[in-house]
Amino acid sequence: MYKEIIQNCYGIFCIEHDGKALHSLSTVCDTTPNAKLSALGKQADKELKEYFQGKRKVFTLPLDPQLAGFTRTACLALADIPYGQTVSYRDLAQRLGK
Repeated sequence: MYKEIIQNCYGIFCIEHDGKALHSLSTVCDTTPNAKLSALGKQADKELKEYFQGKRKVFTLPLDPQLAGFTRTACLALADIPYGQTVSYRDLAQRLGK
């Protein structure tokens, strides 16, 4: 498991991954960004910067959230909501059959 720190105009982020897929993304306040990033770390950094600059609407990072059951299913379903669209919790639950 890799833990890398990246920085952009919106702050400092911590990404956790296994080299194949992103497991988590969180904001941090008290850490210095990594000087050297892995390939997945570079991709995450690039895609986040493009998103915050308004140049990216779809992420291509492979995702593998370290969650279980319905929480995992719901998290992955959130990633399928197109940019600029909103979905209520009720609609999401109905899509998932819950």
